[in-house]
Parts: sequence; C-alpha cells; structure tokens
Amino acid sequence: MVGHIRYKNVHWSFMESLEPPQVVQVHCSSLMNQGNIYGQLTICTHTQQTLAIYDQFGWLMYGQEGVPRDVLEYVVFGKHLVNPYGS
Repeated sequence: MVGHIRYKNVHWSFMESLEPPQVVQVHCSSLMNQGNIYGQLTICTHTQQTLAIYDQFGWLMYGQEGVPRDVLEYVVFGKHLVNPYGS
C-alpha cells in the first residue's frame, strides 16, 4: 500500500465522526489447546476524511484536499489472552 509513496506528499485530515463507533462482533476462541485464547473485537466507524496525494513536484495526483469524503471502516482488534479471567 505504501510502496510507491517514496517521493510523494500525503495530506490527510480527519474532519468529523458521522456516527458513534459501534461494536459489530466480539469473538473469543482457543487455538490448538485451552491455553491459547485469542479475542477479537470488530468496530465499525463512519467518519468524514479528506485525502490529497501530491507528487514530488507539487502536482495533485489523487484526491482533493478541500472535499471531505464519507468513509465507512471496519477495524479488527486482536489480542492473545494469557489469563482468561484477566482484563
């Protein structure tokens, strides 16, 4: 994703949150044996963001800096739970 961004300038800004974040899924399972417990949490966010990518000479390549876009993202957080009764 960031392989071809070496000589480019990225201007990104978070404008506002359109809806409060919602928890979509909570999942906890053990892998291989009972001692390996992994937890996953999926969160849906609906925000407004702006993105503009300029090349090394200052020419606009992608996006528009003044126009906010609605972005719907699903973020997955995962954690290895060592103690099943811990926080």
